[in-house]
Amino acid sequence: MQSAQRIGYHESTIVSVRQVDGSIDFVLEDVQVDDSLHTVSIRAAGIKRVLFDGNAIEDFTGRCEGGEILTLNLTDRDLCLIVELTDFKTQLAETHSCQITCESILIDVD
Repeated sequence: MQSAQRIGYHESTIVSVRQVDGSIDFVLEDVQVDDSLHTVSIRAAGIKRVLFDGNAIEDFTGRCEGGEILTLNLTDRDLCLIVELTDFKTQLAETHSCQITCESILIDVD
């Protein structure tokens, strides 16, 4: 597990999002760790609340897959992100916000 201060999420890609047994798992590519790019997994465990564009939702799976992270901020119990989703067929981009409140957040760097 790495210190969150040494990791830069800007412009990383959300490869997958899974919600299972009260946890949400993110897999991110092209995350800056020190001076190199890595794949990073983030688990928000013991989900208490999920807001997507300010609205409470139950199922987060698939909502941001393929998106580019503009900002991602972590505390011990909150994960807040702004993600840009681009439809390459129409060349339209949408920006969404998400706030996840949970019991713990784990970060794993590959």
